[in-house]
Amino acid sequence: MIKMAQLEDIRKMYFMEELSVREISRRTGIHRDTISKYLSVDKPVPPKYQ
Repeated sequence: MIKMAQLEDIRKMYFMEELSVREISRRTGIHRDTISKYLSVDKPVPPKYQ
């Protein structure tokens, strides 16, 4: 499960450092689809089990 700190790091890498989703995936080890899902959300909320 992704933690809020990781979400903040992903958003920072994408929006401030202007890294691609693929590069963020390489650096973090998180799948590209998961990264894309969290980048598409305007205000990230903590992930939780359903």
